[in-house]
Formats: sequence, C-alpha cells, structure tokens
Amino acid sequence: QSNKRSLSPDLEEADSASKRSRSNNSHLLTELTDVLAEIKSTPSSGEISAELLANLKLLMLQIEHLSADQTNTEAVQMKLESDRCLESWFDDLVAQCEAD
Repeated sequence: QSNKRSLSPDLEEADSASKRSRSNNSHLLTELTDVLAEIKSTPSSGEISAELLANLKLLMLQIEHLSADQTNTEAVQMKLESDRCLESWFDDLVAQCEAD
C-alpha cells in the first residue's frame, strides 16, 4: 500500500479551502459590521456589554491573524475594509458624542 496521494484530491482540497476562506472572510466582516452597529446604537449614556466588547475583540484578533499572512490577499483586503469600517464607525461615534 502506497502513501502517495494523487494530485486531484489535493487540488480539490485547496479549492475547497479557498472557498471556505472567502466565505469566512465575508462572514467576519458581516459580524464586525453587526457588532459595530450594535455598539453604535447604544446611547452614549448607556453601557456596552462585556460580551459585545469581547466579540469585537475576538473578531479583530481573527482578522488581524488572517491578514498577518501577506500572501492571503483576501484577508489583507478584509483587514483594510475592517479598518475603514472601524474608522468610519469611530468618526460617527465621536460626532454623536459631541452632539450629545
């Protein structure tokens, strides 16, 4: 019995991993957007739950980890998108606090 693997299953596995990666990247951005929207909807006099902040931290760590591999261009792009999303969210939050 040989331990050789045919090329085809490896290619299928790589393709499948790539599709999972794209799906996961999209999912992370969607989750990040949802968490930021929930934080933004919290009144400035309100309190943001520890669970929500933990979710935000976890999402940011996952995005940071994925984008550390510069050859993963989709993850790097996702990191840039998440940074833009955070910057916009933070600007809106500052404006809202100044208005309050």
